[in-house]
Amino acid sequence: MMSLLPEKHIAVLPFIGASHFQPLVNLVLKLAAAAPRVLFSLLIATGDKHLLSCSDLPVNVKLYEAISSPWLSPPPGESRKEKMQQFLEGAPRTYEMAIAVAEETAGVKVSCLLTDVFFTFASTLAEKKQVKWIALWVSSPQVLSAYAYSDVIIQKFRHDEEARSQPERTLEGIPGLSRMRIKDLPEALQHTYLDDMYTLFPVFRELGTVLPRADAILVISYDEVTPEPLVANLKSKFQELLVVHLPPGFEERTRSHGKIVLWAPQNRVLWHRSVGAHVTHGGYNSVFECVAGEVPMICRPLWGDNKINGVVLEEWGIAVTIDGGTITKDGMLQCLEMVMEGGEVGKTMRQKIRDLKVLVMDAAGPNGSASRYFNKLVDIISS
Repeated sequence: MMSLLPEKHIAVLPFIGASHFQPLVNLVLKLAAAAPRVLFSLLIATGDKHLLSCSDLPVNVKLYEAISSPWLSPPPGESRKEKMQQFLEGAPRTYEMAIAVAEETAGVKVSCLLTDVFFTFASTLAEKKQVKWIALWVSSPQVLSAYAYSDVIIQKFRHDEEARSQPERTLEGIPGLSRMRIKDLPEALQHTYLDDMYTLFPVFRELGTVLPRADAILVISYDEVTPEPLVANLKSKFQELLVVHLPPGFEERTRSHGKIVLWAPQNRVLWHRSVGAHVTHGGYNSVFECVAGEVPMICRPLWGDNKINGVVLEEWGIAVTIDGGTITKDGMLQCLEMVMEGGEVGKTMRQKIRDLKVLVMDAAGPNGSASRYFNKLVDIISS
């Protein structure tokens, strides 16, 4: 136990699901080591405890199961969409009460909210409690730009009949997205999905206006691999800047030359020297794991940020995207030949990913930009 009352108390609100949960929790574990006199109250959803990367939390990290996860099986007659709506509608009040419990238990008022960016209600709650709000963005800077300029994108393209009939049209005038196409945008920003997506995730509508109120936006990326104009523009806007379906008999047919597992430690797999390529949906968490393992990617974007990430990775020269977004035998073989065979394309990709790894490792080193930003974050939560 902490022998003295903590100097500061941070309420941590991770969003549900591994891709959002784990980056924020990993950050908290690192912050807890760097700021031992700061208490972190980790408020998670019931059912997400198994996502913790370690069973023994540091003494200054306290765990609270604060809310029921909408991913748990809904009761008869209730859809997951309805359960998600109920989760989002009830989250502000539920988390506010959970924070009050954490404050009473610790004997110290919360001084900062550290949340996933999707919990936009944290902006209002932070103002009410007169504390700092720091939001974690788990996708790429390019996708952050798309949401930061969501009003512009919607006004420019939603009611433009010509644009609606030309999904290949590029997004000129949107910082960091000039080479992206309308069809590369997250579904929440495409006109064909707007109404449904806003019903399910109303936070998408709010991101562009709410995020500038945060005391800091944390982005899991590196200045060194992000275009300078995009970094500068984002910094000017903010205060601180698998369900797998397998055909019948597939597992038996592939048993002699492949293996299917429910879960694997992805980073350890990617670091193995025998891995020649990673077939991925293009989630941003996987990108730098592939860079660290020097593994080129074959992208099959699914939804959300995946399409923009695929374009960025192709621009970096470290991935190919499956043509048309649908996996076919011929299409996959073509991608595998490009990446795995000893031709110039594969050689060039491997050299580019090695060069990018050097850049990223320098950025993550003791004197790199990532370390400087981390130290700045420690100062923010400790002051």
